[in-house]
Amino acid sequence: DMLRAFCEMAVDIKGNRLPKENQGNYKIFSENLDISKDPTFETHFAKYPVIYMDFNCLNYSSYDRFLVSFKNMVSEEFSRHGYLSRSDKLNVTQKEELSDFVKKLSDDKTDEDQLRTSVRYLSYLLHAHFNITCIVFIEDFDAIIQRAMHTNTSDVRAIIKFIEDFATSTFESSQFIERALINSCLRVSGLLPSDVEVIPFLQDNTLSLFYGYKPKKYANVQGKHFWFGFDQIEACSWYGGYRKPMSYLEVSNYFGVYCYKLLKKPRHYCNMSGYVPNLYRLVTHPLIQNTIERLLEDYKNLKQGIQIQHYDTVTGPDMIRLIQILNLEAEVTVDEGLLIQYMTELGYFSIVMREANYAFINIPNKGMALEVEGIISSPEFYRFKYGDNLKKLGPHLASLGGSDSFHKLIDCVQDLYRPETTMPLNTVVMHRDFAQACKMSGLFQKIQENVRVTFNKLDLFLISNTRTAIIVEFRVGCVSSYNALSEIVDKNYHQLLNRFYPPIHSYILLGLRLSKKRQCFLSYLVNSTDITRAVSIPETVPEYKHKHA
Repeated sequence: DMLRAFCEMAVDIKGNRLPKENQGNYKIFSENLDISKDPTFETHFAKYPVIYMDFNCLNYSSYDRFLVSFKNMVSEEFSRHGYLSRSDKLNVTQKEELSDFVKKLSDDKTDEDQLRTSVRYLSYLLHAHFNITCIVFIEDFDAIIQRAMHTNTSDVRAIIKFIEDFATSTFESSQFIERALINSCLRVSGLLPSDVEVIPFLQDNTLSLFYGYKPKKYANVQGKHFWFGFDQIEACSWYGGYRKPMSYLEVSNYFGVYCYKLLKKPRHYCNMSGYVPNLYRLVTHPLIQNTIERLLEDYKNLKQGIQIQHYDTVTGPDMIRLIQILNLEAEVTVDEGLLIQYMTELGYFSIVMREANYAFINIPNKGMALEVEGIISSPEFYRFKYGDNLKKLGPHLASLGGSDSFHKLIDCVQDLYRPETTMPLNTVVMHRDFAQACKMSGLFQKIQENVRVTFNKLDLFLISNTRTAIIVEFRVGCVSSYNALSEIVDKNYHQLLNRFYPPIHSYILLGLRLSKKRQCFLSYLVNSTDITRAVSIPETVPEYKHKHA
């Protein structure tokens, strides 16, 4: 938006360019910013017609809603250039075609092909009026990936295909566009035409200077009162930053720095008890209230500030609500949307891929992947952490095949992530050993012949610097989710473990659903903290059991 304010020329009602001194932003740039002393200012300030699109404002909950929101965004951009309809530079035919297109936008009669080519059409009209090429800015081009957790798989594919066709139509061999800047944190393979250059800003020093705080800049603010006690290293570790492996280049975003300063403790990813109240205190803090309000422009109807409901513990109905949201069984309220948005920003989860309407949560970002890899870089970490407790288990160690077998399992887990990738490694061996260890340990009750249990997914999340958690999903071909829970999970086994892990509860139900093929998907968290009531979902909420039976 700042680049748009710098590049875009101001015009009168007929599209005639105003003198530089009459440009609305001239005073801002010329009197307050050093760029006014640079030759760039005279060369580029207020010299271009600009097309600006923010993909973050689009609705990705379904393909139909996406098209409506995309149409509204296009309509708003045509309205910004409404002087074209009064232009004396366009001929009669061009004006008639423009009038017809704008009317279709207002009457919701534009087809998909017209929407795909709308920006190319607008760039053609701007070139015909000004006789110069325009600049295109697209914000949050990767928003569909960030929002995929709320969208059906088929809709995600359709939206991505639309964006791909839109990008090809807009940018490929366009003679009406001077240049474009497409801002994105994630690169979505295949979405952009081949002649669009992708520049990772951490690999380009000229760009990385303009993204958030860099470590060298922290020293400049430490002396100020608000930053008293500021710890540069810990602040750099907050989620939201960017780091290039094997390089000094790293950037932390402003919100992450504020989080560290106000909370005064290292980040937590899955600490359900205590973090949400801190989050509530953060987003209502007067020092950053203006910043938060700008982040929440989509929620202007909230006149009384941000209202986020939070609990010290998560109850069964709360967990059901989360499951329903993730599986598209319930509409998301504004408050829940805000909470999920901030949980995403703070690193609880970032990219959620959907397979058969089921959400898979990945490692949030490269920085966290490196952090996890560093903590679990050696099996000695696990031997030190679990050694005494393994001895206490006594005869039950035999069911795991002895400590060597357990350490072999841990060795497989610690190979999950490497610095160069966030994809699991050694998955075949890991799946086999983990599934076998679970069966031998008594995690399953008696497996009936008609119940097929297969290990489906394992992911590793960092809860704190002293505790790890393993998220496991099992697929069971039995007749109902209730039966699956009672047949798979041996509660007596977990009660036994609780004696040796007093502060740690053995598992928390994360997901429970029955597919169309009558396969039950059960997800639970091993060695989680502070959350126990979710285990009793089928017993305490009969309507939930009935609905999914």
